[in-house]
Amino acid sequence: MGNEEVAAYYRDFATRLENLGDRFPTHWLALGLSGRKVVDDLFELLPERLQTQIVVGIAHLDREADVIKFSEQTPFDGVSLDGKLVLILDAAVHSGQSMFKLVERTLQARAKEVITYTLVLKRGSILIPTYFGVVIDDKDRIYFDLDVLPNNRLANPAPAGVLRAIVPTDLKRPIAEVAPPFVGLTVGDLLYDRETHEAYVYVFEYASELVGFVSFRKLGSTLFIDSWYGAKRIAPNGDKMKIGGALLRWAETWARSAKCERIRLWAYEGAIGVYEYLKFRATESDWRDLGGGQRYRVMERQILYNIKITGEPDVEYRE
Repeated sequence: MGNEEVAAYYRDFATRLENLGDRFPTHWLALGLSGRKVVDDLFELLPERLQTQIVVGIAHLDREADVIKFSEQTPFDGVSLDGKLVLILDAAVHSGQSMFKLVERTLQARAKEVITYTLVLKRGSILIPTYFGVVIDDKDRIYFDLDVLPNNRLANPAPAGVLRAIVPTDLKRPIAEVAPPFVGLTVGDLLYDRETHEAYVYVFEYASELVGFVSFRKLGSTLFIDSWYGAKRIAPNGDKMKIGGALLRWAETWARSAKCERIRLWAYEGAIGVYEYLKFRATESDWRDLGGGQRYRVMERQILYNIKITGEPDVEYRE
């Protein structure tokens, strides 16, 4: 989407806002940094008599706590929304979770009316805004406020080596330094998963060694990871090679393109901390004891397109 198209959508929406008359929303809430850019662009299109009425705040969804929080620039602490007309804006609505939560929070604050707007709306969103510009497919991405379109990357820094699908000729090759719970797992086991369980299996090859692998399946709207492992290696320039991270990132990228909503796996007890760091959450409280001292817990992570908000204080909205 070009800048001219974006500007045309904004001009139309600014006109619609102006035509609301007595229903013009005076309290604007931007969702994240992208939402703030929408606010700034729209604000300049309104006449000064309306600009002076607007109070602007920035909100984001804290996904760990599952609560809406506001940045320190938001002047709503101690300001009641009771009876106010509120406009919630975002540049792009993907799953709709953040906007839905913010609408709920605003209504709980007794706002008189809530209007919502997004420039780009994904078809699978759980919330359809009051106004929106472009509807796109759930697997698409759209950029409209970047000077350079970013290429995908599997890790930073990118590990040297080759990430590829497993092939039958790998049968004669061992997997380097396999750690629990995959001790004893072979290339044959991975090939068996691919041939009999319709698994997608990828290996990471470096310096003529197989130093990592990931095996996953699509189960409805869930990507289930059967196994995932990356050996520790140091690149020639001294950087730590993020082999496991690259493999997991590829699985997530594959899941997004296949319209999956979540990634699920059985987390080995000794690796629970790693998965928690990666934002996986346990879906059940009990351990699954498979015998031989191996215990697992089912964990999952929702797949969402969102911009990570940094520098936000842990202060919730106060009515």
